[in-house]
Amino acid sequence: MRAIVPILGLIAGIGASLWPPPGPALADVTVRLKDGREFSLPLREKDIDEIRVDGRLYRPEVGLPPASEFRPEFLEGDRDRVLDDDKVKPRATKRAAPAPDADGGPRVLKVGPGRPLQTPSQAAARARDGDVIEIDATEYFGDVAVWKASNITIRGVGGRPLLDAGGRSAQRKAIWVTDGANITIENIAFANAKVRDRNGAGIRAQGPNLTVRHAVFRDNENGILAVGREDSTIVIEHTEFARNGHGDGRSHGLYINRVKRLVFRYNYAHHARVGHQLKTRARENIIVNNLFMDGDAGNSSYAIDLSNARVAYVVGNVLQQSNATQNSSLIYVGAKVRHPGARVHIASNTVISDRRAGGKFVLNQSPITATIHNNLLIGALQVVDGRATASHNLAGRPDVLVDRAGLDFRLRPGAPAIDAGVDLGRDGDVALVPAGEYRHPAGRRDRPRAGPIDIGAYEFTAR
Repeated sequence: MRAIVPILGLIAGIGASLWPPPGPALADVTVRLKDGREFSLPLREKDIDEIRVDGRLYRPEVGLPPASEFRPEFLEGDRDRVLDDDKVKPRATKRAAPAPDADGGPRVLKVGPGRPLQTPSQAAARARDGDVIEIDATEYFGDVAVWKASNITIRGVGGRPLLDAGGRSAQRKAIWVTDGANITIENIAFANAKVRDRNGAGIRAQGPNLTVRHAVFRDNENGILAVGREDSTIVIEHTEFARNGHGDGRSHGLYINRVKRLVFRYNYAHHARVGHQLKTRARENIIVNNLFMDGDAGNSSYAIDLSNARVAYVVGNVLQQSNATQNSSLIYVGAKVRHPGARVHIASNTVISDRRAGGKFVLNQSPITATIHNNLLIGALQVVDGRATASHNLAGRPDVLVDRAGLDFRLRPGAPAIDAGVDLGRDGDVALVPAGEYRHPAGRRDRPRAGPIDIGAYEFTAR
């Protein structure tokens, strides 16, 4: 209670000076006591400068760290340090298990106009470990949130809700910041995230283990930006990334920092602005059955940047690059990929280059030997620049595809790629022969198998 008394006085003082608030109240300052009582005042978040609890400083863009972890430099939000210094990690929070719903399942918080919780940020403030948050499909303009609870699922219902940043950001970072562990986000759109540092994200993933599926990220400075955490696995599937990037080459369609594992599958990543469609520093990368493309005039750089991966599997994808691309290569393997046991397998991809000056499918600047097999290359493409074992890669004409303009990249009858591949088997528990195929938009279908494998991302079938 010693900490509560000063903060209540502070809230009362703020309320006396700002009530009634000059405009709509965009935030609730709430203090919950251990006996269940709550004290709340509706205030505009931008009007709150700081709150101190027993000398510990709270600011809306930072949050309240415990006294043992408080450091003045934590407030600065330095871009490179937050991204690349693994010492800066969000604290783990211990929370009591939530009360179950009436049917014995997890507690469900329903969000939307006309409901007690009208915005996702209100649900984030009340969420407890294990909750399910269901958000009605409408537009939530300028509503940003920090999700601190763990083991939660947040999903759009009745359609796909749109979270438009509207010039605001949580912690000066993103529309949503995920601090909790084991968070799943489904069927939600994130748009127009911009911050002073030019790396505003739809989602800033700070806690360990994030799953995103059936989502859309468009016109953000980064679609998803994940900080370095060696204990984290990021899974992204059935999701669209459209026109993300600030345009300065330092922000990307999405940027996954030094996490344990990235699984990126069945996604549609396109028209990144100057930056890479996918930049990853994850220790292990499984990138399968996606469509990466620039269209006619997109100006992205690499389709996939493997800056310092230890293990990478790039299998069964379609990669297309326009003549306006910022880079002549589609896949980059960085010089920092030099760990013991490091390996990169690139197999069964369909690759299209519209760069009139020609280009390279893979630029390998690492000391390891990449394996590159069963890829169908359309356009003036060199298979690899750098160390590699390469075979069964076939140069093809655009007319071997059913309908490139309609994003149907299956093979036509008689294509030389039919039955021309080699069965690569598995590398550990990962198949180097794709079991699925990308199906537009952001979908999947089983890859048929009859006889020898075909070269490229699709297996020919008679129609």
